[in-house]
Amino acid sequence: MKSRYEMGQNSPNTEFLFDFVYLDRDKLSSYSAQLFADGVLTGTKSSHQSTEHSGSKFDAGVKGLISAGGSDGESIAKSLERHFDASWTLPINVLNALDENGMIRRSLDNARIGNLVLIKGNVQFVDLRMIQEIWGPIMNLGSASDKKCITAAQRRHKAEEDKSTTALVQILSKLPHTLQMRLFGFGGQIWASLKHGNMVVNPDDFAFKHGSCIPGKWYCLGILDALPDNDEQPNIPNGMSQIESAMLDMLEVLKDQFGRRSGDYGVSPIAIFRKVDPA
Repeated sequence: MKSRYEMGQNSPNTEFLFDFVYLDRDKLSSYSAQLFADGVLTGTKSSHQSTEHSGSKFDAGVKGLISAGGSDGESIAKSLERHFDASWTLPINVLNALDENGMIRRSLDNARIGNLVLIKGNVQFVDLRMIQEIWGPIMNLGSASDKKCITAAQRRHKAEEDKSTTALVQILSKLPHTLQMRLFGFGGQIWASLKHGNMVVNPDDFAFKHGSCIPGKWYCLGILDALPDNDEQPNIPNGMSQIESAMLDMLEVLKDQFGRRSGDYGVSPIAIFRKVDPA
C-alpha cells in the first residue's frame, strides 16, 4: 500500500486517499488485535501545558524603604487537551500492517482458500431487497397479457396456475434477499454477499445514480473462501435423511439462482474502496 498512516504518528504521509464504501470493522478489529501489541486504537489525546508568571515588587518594613526590596508573584499553569477519534485510522493501519507482513495476495492465480486477496477491477452492486416485496406484482405483470379464458377447462387451468403462482410468490418472498457485489474486468470474476450495516454509503445511491454500470476502478480486500466450481463431486456427509437431501438440493438451486455462479470466485469482503488521487 502506498498510503501510510502509522499508529502513533501525529500526521499521515499520504500519497492518495482511500474512499471506503464498505468496511467490516469487526474483522478489522480482530486483525488489529493480532497485529499490534496495543490492540485496537480507539482514540488519541494531545496535551499542551504552558506556565505564566505574574508578580509585583514589594518593600520589607521601614528599612526596606531605604535599602531592601523584593518581589511577590504566582505561577499560572494552563493546560489544553484535545481528543481525536481514531476509528478511521483502523482500516489504514491494518491494511498497511497486513501488506508489510506479506499477508496480502494481489492475484487470484494459485491463491488458496483462506488467503487474503486484494483485487482491482470494475464493481457492480445488486440489492435483492428491492424486489422482495414486489414478487407478486412482477408475477401479475407476466400473466396480465394472458388470453381470456373462454371454456371451463381453460378457467380451471388458469385457476391452477394462479394457485401455483401464489405459492411461488410466498416462497420467493421468504428467501434471503441479500446485497451482492461482483468484481470483474481483471481476467476473472468475484462474487460476494455484503452486510448492509457495513456499507459506508447507502447502496441505493449506486442504483439510482449509476444503474447497472458503476464507473471507475475499485479495490476489494477480502478472504478467498470459494473457488470456481469443477467437475468434482461435492463433499457431503454420509447417511443423510430425505429431508436433509432435499434441503441440499434446494441450497444448490438457491446458489445458482440467487448467489455465486459456478465460474465465480467467492470472497468475504473486509474493505471495498477506490483510490482518490491528489489534484
